[in-house]
Amino acid sequence: MALPDSERHRPPAFEQHRELPVVRGAGFTATVMVGSLAGATSPATVYSPIVGADISAAGPVSLPLDPEFEHAVLVLDGSLRLDGQEVGPGPLGYLGSGRRSLELEAAPETRFVLLGGEPFEEELLMWWNFVGRSHDEVAQARLDWEAQAGLTDAEAAGARFGLVHGHDPDAGAEAGRIPAPPLPGVPLRPRRRR
Repeated sequence: MALPDSERHRPPAFEQHRELPVVRGAGFTATVMVGSLAGATSPATVYSPIVGADISAAGPVSLPLDPEFEHAVLVLDGSLRLDGQEVGPGPLGYLGSGRRSLELEAAPETRFVLLGGEPFEEELLMWWNFVGRSHDEVAQARLDWEAQAGLTDAEAAGARFGLVHGHDPDAGAEAGRIPAPPLPGVPLRPRRRR
C-alpha cells in the first residue's frame, strides 16, 4: 500500500485481524478488509483514507461510495456488468472519482474486491512489491529486501522490512521470503496522472 509522504518512512509493522466487519445488502455480502464501507470500519491501521472490501454478489447491487475517492474493482470469480461493460477476472476495472455509488449487475457466485482511496497528488512508481517515488528508491528497496533474506528476528530488528512470523525462511520460496525478480534493464518511471 502506498503511504503518504509524511508516513512512508515509518518502521515496518504487521497486523493480523481475524475478525473483520461484514456488511450485507440486497444482492451482496462485503467483508471490509481495510478502511470503511457502508458504515462498517475495519480495525486495520491505515495512514490515509482508503477502502478495501471483499464482496460476494449476485444480481443487481448498489454500494455506497465516497465521492472524494477514486475506486476500482478487481473481479476474482464470476463476472459483473458495470457502466455497460462486462468485467471478468483479471483486469482492474477503474472507476475514477466522483461516484456516490457503485451500480452493477453481478453474475451468480461473483466475487470481487472494491479498492479506493483519496487520489495521491504525488507521482508513484510501483514495481513488484515495492512502491517509491523514483527508480533509485525502488532499486534500493529491492537491494534491502534481498539483503534481509535469512535474517533472524534479532538480526531483522531495525531492518527496513519486518519479518512475518509463521513463515519458515528455510523451507523455500513457498513458505518463506520470496526473492525479488531482477529489475528490468531500463529505468523505471512513474505513471503520469492525466
